[in-house]
Amino acid sequence: EDISQDAFQQVDFALRELSNYYESNSYEFPEKRLYLAEAKTQFMAEILNIQSSLLVDHQRASDEMAEQLKENLQTQLAESKEEARSEKERLEQTQKQTLLQKSELEANLQILRDQLDNVKEAKQKDDDENTA
Repeated sequence: EDISQDAFQQVDFALRELSNYYESNSYEFPEKRLYLAEAKTQFMAEILNIQSSLLVDHQRASDEMAEQLKENLQTQLAESKEEARSEKERLEQTQKQTLLQKSELEANLQILRDQLDNVKEAKQKDDDENTA
């Protein structure tokens, strides 16, 4: 905004200088000031059109960047959701395997305890028979 304001001030100064030079070096006629004002107005209108065009281009570029950013964020969100879903499935599968292994170990433990009890009973029986 400062650059535009400086540019307008410079243009305004240049137009004033040109106007002063024209007034001091041209013959006086009734439409002289009207022609100068019209030329200055047309020049300023052209500058405003250029500024407007630049603003429209800037807005278009900003909109495109915003749209691209939105698309990138949506893509990243979708990828993150997919990664989270995959990780959840992996963890659930690991949990199932762990629970299965735990069940197998508990069953084996119970079998070993039963075998130990049988061995103890057999030993007790042998001990009872040997003492008798």
